[in-house]
Amino acid sequence: MVITLLTINPVIAQKKIKGNGNVVTQERTISSFNEIIVNGVYNVYLTQGQNESVKVETDENLQEAVIVKNKGNALVLGWKKGINVKRKTKMNVYVTLKDIAKLEVKGVGNVNTSSKLSLNTLDIEASGVGNTSLELDCKQLDGEISMVGNFTLKGKVTEVILDNNGTGALRAFDLVAQKLEVNNSGIGKVEVNAQQEISITSSGIGSVYYKGNAKTTKLDHRGMGKIKKVD
Repeated sequence: MVITLLTINPVIAQKKIKGNGNVVTQERTISSFNEIIVNGVYNVYLTQGQNESVKVETDENLQEAVIVKNKGNALVLGWKKGINVKRKTKMNVYVTLKDIAKLEVKGVGNVNTSSKLSLNTLDIEASGVGNTSLELDCKQLDGEISMVGNFTLKGKVTEVILDNNGTGALRAFDLVAQKLEVNNSGIGKVEVNAQQEISITSSGIGSVYYKGNAKTTKLDHRGMGKIKKVD
């Protein structure tokens, strides 16, 4: 007797949906949060305001694919398991926040600020696929960047620590930092700007370019890429 074992391929088992072209915007019900976790397949736009809110803009029949929920102090932007979107007209999530202390990006899509975010401290963990662009005004910024895509920072920060091991470019010429520490082991180039103190350790393939009037406290070059001051 021959016994055949059947296994279900998760990809085959997924529900395939095509957008119906009727784009609608739905506001989701949420509670207050001080952390955002992005783990979906869409674009996210962040803005600051007094009233926290989340709005999802996509085809009417695709709204179910975008998960918005609170988990402790975090706002989680996720994706419904078992759904494979074959075609969409657009898929955007608009988040209005009062204040956050942490941003985690691990989805597929772009994350952008629609306006400058004024924060006290911000911890960024970015490991997603796509481009991220943030405009910030804060005292302390800690970033761990391992993106497949470009990561852009603008604005001004008092103290910054950036650990980069991503494959895209880290573009922060337009982020004016007073004190800056950069640890680079990535493939793409890194661009930073400091005015008082700067410390750079580079063991990656990508080069580190820095500008500003900062005193150099450390330049540790171990990788294939170069460390170069530019005007």
